[in-house]
Formats: sequence, C-alpha cells, structure tokens
Amino acid sequence: EADLPPAGFPGTPEREAYEAAYAAGLAELKLSCYTCHGDAVIGTSSWDLGKVYFQPDPVVRAAVASGMAGDDIACEDCHGNAADHRSAHDHAILPVGEDCGSCHAANVVDEHVANHGLSCAACHDSTDQLVVDAIALGSTPSSQDVDCHACHQVVDHSAAHNRIYLRTRLADGSETIITSTDDIADGTFDDLPPYRPSLTCGACHQRIAGDHAGNYHSGLRTGEMLDEGGSPLPRGTLDPARPWISGPGVFGNWCPTYQRQLADMSASYTSESEFLEKVDLSAFDFLKNCSICHVGGGPGDRNPFGYQVTGLAPHDDHDNPERAAALDADEANGNHDLVPLNAWDFHVEDGMVVRSDWSGGTGVLDVDCLLCHLDGYDFFGRNQQIRRFTRFRQAAAVGAGLGTVDAAVAGSDNFDYDRIYVNRDENNQLYLSWYTTYRINRVPRSDNCINCHMPDMVMHENETEQGDLWQSHFYADAAIPGGDFATANLEPAVKRNDSVKRGDSWRQDEVHKFMGCGGCHSETGKFSARDQHSPGKGLDPLKFASAADVTVKMCEDCHVLYGDLDGDGQRDTMTYGPPEMQVYHDQAGLLAKIVPTARRVVDAEGNEEEFLGSHIDILSCTACHVEKRFAAARSVDFTSGRGYYNLVGTPPDQIPDSDYVPLAYSWRENTNAKVIDGEPNPYWRRQIYPFNYVTSMYWDNYGSADANGDGYRRGDSNSGVTVIGDPFFMRTIAEQFNFDHVNDNHDPVASGLSDVGALDQRDEWSLAGQDGNIIFSRPQEIDAFQNLMQAVNPGYLPRLKLESRPFLVVHNVMPTRSGSGLSGGAAYALGTPTRDAGGQITAYGCSQCHGGSEGVFNGEIDMLGRGVAIADNTPVSIEISWNDAGDVETAARAWQRDGSEFKLDFTAANQTRTVERREFLGYDPARVAALNAIVPAEVGVGVDPVANIAAIDGQDPDVVLPYIEIVQGSTVTLVAADGAAHGSFTYRWNFSDSPDTVEGQSVDYQFNATGLVTVSLTVIDEESKVSRQSVQVNVVAPAPQTTFTYTATAGSPSVTLSLAGLPAHDLLYFYYGDGRRERVYHSAASIDHQHNYRLLSRYLSNGSYNYLTSVRIYQGGTYMETIQDTVSIPQ
Repeated sequence: EADLPPAGFPGTPEREAYEAAYAAGLAELKLSCYTCHGDAVIGTSSWDLGKVYFQPDPVVRAAVASGMAGDDIACEDCHGNAADHRSAHDHAILPVGEDCGSCHAANVVDEHVANHGLSCAACHDSTDQLVVDAIALGSTPSSQDVDCHACHQVVDHSAAHNRIYLRTRLADGSETIITSTDDIADGTFDDLPPYRPSLTCGACHQRIAGDHAGNYHSGLRTGEMLDEGGSPLPRGTLDPARPWISGPGVFGNWCPTYQRQLADMSASYTSESEFLEKVDLSAFDFLKNCSICHVGGGPGDRNPFGYQVTGLAPHDDHDNPERAAALDADEANGNHDLVPLNAWDFHVEDGMVVRSDWSGGTGVLDVDCLLCHLDGYDFFGRNQQIRRFTRFRQAAAVGAGLGTVDAAVAGSDNFDYDRIYVNRDENNQLYLSWYTTYRINRVPRSDNCINCHMPDMVMHENETEQGDLWQSHFYADAAIPGGDFATANLEPAVKRNDSVKRGDSWRQDEVHKFMGCGGCHSETGKFSARDQHSPGKGLDPLKFASAADVTVKMCEDCHVLYGDLDGDGQRDTMTYGPPEMQVYHDQAGLLAKIVPTARRVVDAEGNEEEFLGSHIDILSCTACHVEKRFAAARSVDFTSGRGYYNLVGTPPDQIPDSDYVPLAYSWRENTNAKVIDGEPNPYWRRQIYPFNYVTSMYWDNYGSADANGDGYRRGDSNSGVTVIGDPFFMRTIAEQFNFDHVNDNHDPVASGLSDVGALDQRDEWSLAGQDGNIIFSRPQEIDAFQNLMQAVNPGYLPRLKLESRPFLVVHNVMPTRSGSGLSGGAAYALGTPTRDAGGQITAYGCSQCHGGSEGVFNGEIDMLGRGVAIADNTPVSIEISWNDAGDVETAARAWQRDGSEFKLDFTAANQTRTVERREFLGYDPARVAALNAIVPAEVGVGVDPVANIAAIDGQDPDVVLPYIEIVQGSTVTLVAADGAAHGSFTYRWNFSDSPDTVEGQSVDYQFNATGLVTVSLTVIDEESKVSRQSVQVNVVAPAPQTTFTYTATAGSPSVTLSLAGLPAHDLLYFYYGDGRRERVYHSAASIDHQHNYRLLSRYLSNGSYNYLTSVRIYQGGTYMETIQDTVSIPQ
C-alpha cells in the first residue's frame, strides 16, 4: 500500500487501474507496457512499472507524458545524467596491472558520461554483442567485475590524436573551437586567437586538465597555502621566523638564491604608496620571471584563494570578463572602488603601480601540455613571449611551433597558424595536423624535461663567435632569452644552474643517461599512476616537507631491493638490470663493520641509536660515485639589485678537463620515513651526502624601519618566534646603482653607486663578477653603500648577508671502470682499490679520504667562487673584507651526525675565509686527525680472522689429548683467543648436544649429554670474513656419591659404620673421634665396619656421647677425598 499513489492522484480511474493491475498481477502490466516499449525499457527487469507511471516526481511525470505524446525520451530525461546510477557501475573497472587510470576514470559513468558526454543509451541501447554481454555480466546477481577490455578488446590509441581541435576562450568567457575562413595562399591562417592547451587537450583529458593546479608542476603547491576550510593561511604562518614567506612551493616561498618576495596574495591595499611599500613580487611578476621554467596553469591563470569582490560572483580566473569590466571601470574613473589594489591584478613596473593585463594582449598563462609532451618543443620561442614580449597567452602556441605572432596586430587575436602544423576541416575549424600530432608523446621525453631542470650556462649565444661544439656535450640545448637587442639587452639572459631545481648538466659518461629522466622519476612504485603529472621527487632538505618527498627511485631501490619495495617478493618498479653492488663494496672493504657511530631507528617512536656499522651505513651512494665538473654557481650576487652568478668548475664554454666543482659533504637522512606501519624502518640511516654550496650575497636591514613591508622588523616576535631577517626589495637596492657597463653578452650590469663620486665609475672598484658587475669586496665600498641607504631612510641599516645554502648533488654518477666519455674514460669512485694486471687488489682506496687532501672531510671549499680583478681583468677568488663588526654576516647551513642543524661562520678577522670540509660534518681537527691516521690493516681490513679455542675449563685442547674430560652436568668456561691482532670480531659457539648458539669471546656452558661432544667456534670479523675451529670433549657421568651412615644402641659402645658408593680405592683410614684411628685395606664399593667407642664423660653432651668420625679414602697411595659425620650414642 505504501507504494501505491495517494488517493486522488492523478485520479480515481488511474488508481483503480493501478489496483486492478496489482490484482491481475505485475506480468499483465509489464505485458501491456511491452507492447510499445519492448526490451528497450522493459527487458527482464523486475522493478515495479507502476512506480514509473504513477511517479509523483514532476520530472518523471513530464517525461512520461512526453513519451506518451510520441516524443523520444532518454534515460537522462528522468535520471539526470546518470548520476544516480554511478555506484551501480562500480563493477565496471579499469584493467588490473595496466595504466588506463593515468588517463581514464575508474568508474564507467565518470569516464563515458562526465568525461566524454555520452548518454546512458550509448551503452544500454547498443546492439554490439560485446557491450550487451558486458552489461549482462556486470548486472547478474553476483555483479562480476567487468573491465574496459570487455567492450574495448583491442584499443588503438594511435588514432586518439587524429583531430585535435584548437580551442580557446573568448573575451566574454565562452569557449569555442578556433575557426578561420582566411585565404591560405600565404600558408597561414591569420589574425586568430592563440589556442588554450587546457581547453584543447582537456576536451578529452578532462580530469587532468581540470585538476592541473593539483600537480606540483602547475599548481606549485598553492593548495597548501590554504587552511582546512579553504581560506588563505596568514602570511608568515609557514615560517614565522621569515614572515615574508607565504607558500611552501615556488609560488610563495623565498630563498636567498632568488631573493624575490611574493606579496601577501590575500591582501588588498588602500593606496599606491602602500602597494609600493609592501609588494615586491606579484602574480604577474612571478609569471614573467619564473615561468621560463613553469608549465603554466595554477597561479598562471587562476587565484587559488578565489576572488571575492563586492558586486561580483565569486570566481578564480584571472581573465574573468566581469572582473575585467570592473577593472576597466575603475581605470576609466581613476580609482579602485570596484576592485581594490591587490597583487593579482596589479604589479610594479619602473617604480609605478600598473594593472596586470590578464584580459588584454598579455593574457593568462595557461597550462601548456605540449611543453612536456611534444618532441621539438621550442622553449626559446615560448620563453621569449613570456620574458621579452610579455605575451603570456601566445607562449604555448609559439612553443608548440604552430605559427607566429604578428606583432603589428593589436590585441591578442594576432596569431598566424602555419598550414603545415594546423589543418582546417570542412566547417573551417582548425585542428592539429599530422606533422604536430605524430610528435606528441604519452610519456615526456628527457629532451623536454631538461629544458627546465638541467642548467644551461650560456655565456656566448653567437655561434659564429665560438660555435656550438661545447653545447653538444651538455644534455640540454635551449638557452633562455634576455633582450638580445642591437645595443644592450633590456633584461639580462637568465642562467640556470645548480641553484635552480635539482638538475645538473649530465656528462656523457653518466651511467644512468640511457634511462633518461623517466628512469628514476616515472613509475617509481611510490605513487599512484593517476599522479603521473607529479613525477617522483627526492628529499630536498631546503624545502618545506611534501607528501611527494622521496617518491623518486633511490639508489637502494634498484641496487639493493631490486625493485621489490615492500618486501612481498614482487617487483614494484623497473630496475633496468642493475649490477650487484655488494660484491664490489665488499672487495673495497666498505662493508667492514668498523664505524662505531652509525645511526639507525630503534623503536616505533623514531628514536635513534648508534651501532657498529659499515661505510655503507654512513655514506650515501652519491657521496662516493658522483663527480661534478661542469660549471656550477658558488655564489649569486644580489648586492646591486640584480642577480649575477659567480662560478666554480670548468668554464661553461669549455669541455671539462682537469678542473672540477669542489663539493662539500654533510649529514642528511636517506629517507624521511623513520617508522613504517608502526615499526622502525630498517633502511633508515643518517648518511653523508654531497652538496654544492651556493652563497647568496644580499643586503639585510638591521635598522628600525620595515624594509620589506611584511609588518615585522628583524628581532620582532611573530607568534612567539623571533624574526631573523628583513631583506630589502631588489628594486630598492637597484635604485642606488648605475648600470652603464655592457658586458660581452650585451647585458647592462651594475657599474657604480649613484650619487657617490668616489665609487660611481666601474674602474674605481676592485672586483667584478664573471658577468662584469661590480662586487662589494672592500671596506670603503661597504661603508659607502650603508651611508647611501641611510640617507634614503634613517631607519635603514644595511648589512651584507652571505647566506650559503647546500644544494643536494645527485646526478653525474660516474663509471667505476674505464670506458668512453668526456673524462677520457677514467673511472671514478671514492675508495676504489688499486688492482694489479690480474685484477687482484694490491691496495685499498682508503687513502682517498683518510690521509688525503680531498675526499669527504679533507680539503677546503671556496664559498664565494671566482671573480675578476677590474684593474687587469685576471681571474681571482672572491674575498670580502670590512671595517666594523657586524657589517658582514655569514652563515652556511649544515647538519651534525645526530641530525641537528648548525650554521658555519666563514669569517676570520673581518674578512671571508675558505671553509674546511670537516666543518660541514661537525668534525673538529682532532677527529679528522684520528680519521686520517686510520690504516686498513690496523682496523682489521684485509686481515683474515683466525678461530682458536684457547681454553675449555681452564685446559688447552691442543695439550690435553685425546680429549678434555668434562663431568656431565657441570658448567665450564670456554675462551677464544683474539681473532687477529686488529679488528672487531663476533665469536659464536655451537655444541653438538644443543641447537643453541652462544656468543662471546668467553662463555659459560653446561654439558648435559655424555659421550663425545663437538665444540665449534666461529669467528666473524668486521668484513664478514669467517674462520672456524672445532674440537671434541669427552663428557663422563659423574662418580657415584659416597654415603656415610651408622647404627648405634643406647648405652652400648659398639657402633656399625656403613659406607656406600665409594670411589675406586684400596685404603680407608678411619679417624673415630675418640682418640683412636685405624687403617682398613679395602676396595669394595661399600663396607659395614664395627667399632667400639670409648664412653667417656668428656664426649658426653645433652644426654649423648658424640664423636666426629672421619674416613680418608686413598687409591694407590694417593689421597682422594674425606667423608665425615658425627656419631651419637644415647646415654
């Protein structure tokens, strides 16, 4: 009755018909419906058709009425777009073990309906037998899982990109396919809007395109700038000591080697003067300066916080048309009434606050899929659009090589598509031609990765000047443009090096080069395949912790675990057939357990303990196997308001020879997972890693003014944490300099202090950087700048900060055996032993660190790199001196063995100094002296152990022959001689009468079985070398226990003395205790001997005569033992 329509709906006749149908049976109703609908609706369904016909839902009623009127209706007319049935399709799954999920949704409704816009009828009305069978199988009572292959048995993805239509967004916010009726006689489709990759690729790849801000290549961790409720975290929350930091990723973070400070992106400002005071880096500035290595999307086209403006609907797109209209109105009225000043819509340019042109000719920077996925992508062209011409919208189209920008055409509809790379269909719609689509790769190739992640130190871009031979030795090729104009660049070329990303210029003999970037960064077995746009990354000690940390393949994953990451016996990731390293490490003595201070996790709380480990426990693989020769930055000079690199290593325009980049070494964890599933991680170690230290040279304010507008001064408290800096805006510094000197790269560089007569010309300075810029190196130069800044603002007290940060070095793993390569085929690995012609080791490689001038803890590190003496243009090491204490502050971050961070001061007597390698490890000179004094043989390395059982129960088994005799049940001490003169040893004892093993050089053991028992000693030294010795002992049953009893009668002197269990003997000597004694020659095991005691008063006590009677037992004249008892005769 509850299922019946209410009385009066829709009328009495219908209710009566309904009740009659129930009375007649559901079969008749189904039969009547079947007459028109057939299997398409009825089928074999068991549901109640009355619930449809009499459904009170007006949507259903309207659909039924429409159908009865003769209209075609679909499932969606009642059910919406199948959303109500989503869970019913959970049995339609992705194939197990395949990577369909990297592109396709797991639920068939999500994939077919949400991603591709198909209707339910596409499958449920299909006559394809594969589809019919698949639906039937998934709809059975057992609801079996049915994967993609049930319908898509053979899938050819090669045709997926046959026609990729170019889509864009118009000024009114609508999306459209780009069309052209242009005459293509000139080979181009002219004056069109540039395509938007997120719309073009997102037409099929909707999930990926829609969530592009969620991966760190595009989103740059902007999601972590929000609290749990989705509101922006207050600036300074992430790092209270540095309140100008607002985000954990590139967007919002700050590092001394970049210096730009992202503004408070959730704030608005009441005036342009306040904006200039508080805003350094806006979203627009970020894109222009940083997007040469940013794929776009994320903050490039949307505000992760969302725009909330009075009078406008909430939105997040920068180019929202309503927002643009409001900004236009403000601009026309000369105010900011509708949209207040903020760092999304405005930026600073030439000292003025200007509007960021998101909706005009500049546009937004859309996520650029082809930047990674297209062979031959033109990074140089793309980056020119971003950096030189400030045309964000056109960057993707230029980078993909689809055409050119017609700069003569105003606005953004100025792109001319090349007929070779773009086709036009019969409807005048443009799509990518085969010449483009055949170069699209599902998995990005290394040639694309390196354009952002591998540094190009481009010193000379003119090939006629020097040719490009040297560039062929880099595993990268694209330069980043500056201005490149006839007289001087408008902006200097941007150089990438080890201070940017973790990439490095790979040498030709890097052993992993054949795998490419994806060999270690893709399909690592540590993250979901759906997250393919956030490939595996390492553990960066300088950045905020991320869930993606240590998702890259580590050396141990292939070389130790062989791809079985979870220990279940199944390979979780491709390993490329790595060599067995244990053998080589063993031969080099590196497995010897001679390091008493190795550290490991001891409990589920993550507490650590020291243990006796090997070099492998304290040295990362890269500490010994990486050699770095290409140029790397050792310092970045921001003291003139622009960044200039000072390098070490082989100059970037030369092929590496004997020069190399000296690395420092410090302690870091090999993984951040100390505990896994509640248990200590057995692979966790704190190890020594190689670092390239890059020192940032910048001005920090120690005065009373707030130099960067974050609301804090150095020394202020922020949430109970002391603020440790107040770095100046770069433009504030640059305003004090002349930039009259143009270097060989056509870059204008700092040449002198403005308004300082003695130092306004370059030749009045002592030292220049490698780009020709002046460097502060003398006291008078530092004093002059301080005075100049205090004249600008008395609250400014600039001090030169030299902050050195360690950049982890992981690439350039060299061959350990001779072969081909730029290094002349020379093998490289710290600790490599010397071998003779037959391959036998003649000397260990310990001296390369212990006692050498280099290695891990010997030698020195130049913290500032090389410069040029201005007077004669000769290369010199950069050294800085000053007058007043505190004028210069230095700090280099490093870590102790226990993981605690410390900072090295690299000054001495008011000048900079080189740093000894030992200092980065926290070693003092005495520690290094002890390490350098180590000789392999004196710690047991190369010395074979010898097992020698020195004593058993105090007897030497080599002397007592044939066997040492042990009485059954007795506990004896066994002692092993030292395994060798030097080394550490483990002593293990085994006994043939027990399965147990006893460890120790001296042990106690109880022998419980009689007969011959084998005693085995195993000695294992620090190199796991083994020596064994076995001897036998004879375990005999213990002798019978002699008993002494007597029989006495009251008042009678006659007593019978009874002895039993006597040992072998021939004489018993009785001492009766009454003044008499007697020898009895006897050899039997027992005796009953009668004696008459003297009953004298002196023996009387307490009513009895008492006599201490003793019997001495002899055998062959040898005394054996004495037994005694007190004989008592009652009075």
